[in-house]
Amino acid sequence: MLKKNEIYIIYIYISCFISRKEACKQYINYLKKPLIRENKSSILSRKKFYKWKDDTDKWKAINTKKSGVDLKVPSSQQVKDWYKETESPSLRPGKT
Repeated sequence: MLKKNEIYIIYIYISCFISRKEACKQYINYLKKPLIRENKSSILSRKKFYKWKDDTDKWKAINTKKSGVDLKVPSSQQVKDWYKETESPSLRPGKT
C-alpha cells in the first residue's frame, strides 16, 4: 500500500511529465530524499510540493535563503556600448 506522500509524488510526476520530463525527474528525486537545508533545489522543490498540497503551515516553515544584491552594476557608458554592439547587423540572425 502506498503512503499518502507517495501518491502525491506519483500524481505530480504524471501531471508534469508530459511537458518537462527532465525537470520532473529532478523534482521527484528531491522529494524522495529528506530536506537538505543547504541545497536550494531541495528547498524549492519541497516548498513547491507543500504549496501544491495547499499545506501553508509546512510551506511557511521552510525558509529560503535570500539572494544578495548584484555587486557588478554596469555604468551608463557600458550599457550604451552594449546597445551599440547589439545594433550591429552582423549579430542579427539572417542578416549579413
